[in-house]
Amino acid sequence: INWARWDGISQSRIQQFIGLLTRDSIEMFLDIVGNNALEHQWKYRRAFWMSYLNAGVITDAWVLFGPEAYEDARRLLRESGNAMRYARLNRPASKDQSVLLLKLGDLTIAEFSHNGRVWIWPPKDAKAAPRLYRSSYIIPDVTGAEIEFVHAGSETFRWQTNVAQAIRKYSNVKPVTAYWKPK
Repeated sequence: INWARWDGISQSRIQQFIGLLTRDSIEMFLDIVGNNALEHQWKYRRAFWMSYLNAGVITDAWVLFGPEAYEDARRLLRESGNAMRYARLNRPASKDQSVLLLKLGDLTIAEFSHNGRVWIWPPKDAKAAPRLYRSSYIIPDVTGAEIEFVHAGSETFRWQTNVAQAIRKYSNVKPVTAYWKPK
């Protein structure tokens, strides 16, 4: 985004625009990665992150697609005429792995698909956190936070509870647990 071209636009309009891009990015990640993920695992991740999105606390998002999802995204967006932007994840652990970078205020989160983890950089580690909006990344760019969680215990909401507690500790955002159960 070339912010110089937004000179004269009110801050509330800019935040509204960023909010729409954030929603589109998260939904694109969940949909495209979800096409090649195990449904019994992915539905819990979708419900969890959508609960935060729908609560309006995710302030920014950027999608990093691994090789398979990158090609799926190019094809689907070309067919639909959508001009959404995203990054390439080079040399992931597996060709189907992708990453969703999220900002909740000063908190940065990397949500990995396909046997990945959740990595969280609290505000005190902001300088080490991944930067959004680059065109390509490699795994070391989006890992290495002191706080990390494995996606284990989805059905009992174990990983979700652990991640939500870390989010609350570092951002004071309270989880909406009623929406964690998949539909």
